[in-house]
Amino acid sequence: MSAGAGEGKAQETASVSAPRPEWAQNGVDKRAALHWDTSQTVANCTVNGKHALAVIDTGSYKTILDVGMARILGLPVREAINGDCGTYSVPGTGQSNCYAGVVDQPVELALAGGVRFAIDGLKLIHHPYPLILVGSDVLSGGRPRGEVNFAGTRLSTDEKGVVQGHICFEKGGEALEERLVNVPTARGSHSAGTHSVGLVAGPPLGGQRVRRGPH
Repeated sequence: MSAGAGEGKAQETASVSAPRPEWAQNGVDKRAALHWDTSQTVANCTVNGKHALAVIDTGSYKTILDVGMARILGLPVREAINGDCGTYSVPGTGQSNCYAGVVDQPVELALAGGVRFAIDGLKLIHHPYPLILVGSDVLSGGRPRGEVNFAGTRLSTDEKGVVQGHICFEKGGEALEERLVNVPTARGSHSAGTHSVGLVAGPPLGGQRVRRGPH
């Protein structure tokens, strides 16, 4: 998940110096914690009110943090004992890994103004770099009217010809969207079309639950 030298580092620096969305301005700014590169879809988010960046991955079954990011965000960590937090697999490796622990309190994840999800038992992994990864337990549709449904990503081009990407949601017939920090394109960076990393395979089992009532 580390950003490459040169262009990748410039993209990271630009994302941290970019204006903060209005809905995230009141939180402590932790955007610099995420290491990312231009092959990844990256969005603004808040985690219990703290402003951070997250990798968007519809190919992963579960939303996860790594232990380092949880501590950066001031979240209480309950470390796993003898694998009691369950296991996950990484596609292509054939290996099963134990979760490192769970966040020991409910977590509110926001991805846009009016788009918030309450997650109980948020799973943690060990990762070389601080990581927030939003998976398909959050990024899904088919929920009852009045709840937030993921509606994909949208491309647009500004007056200078720069491609921009937006993460889109629907709630009660209202479209809600937020400009993405980065999404890979044919040119190699900038905005939209979700790139699936598929870090976590298998169904979202093991106690993690996304509460999707209206917020």
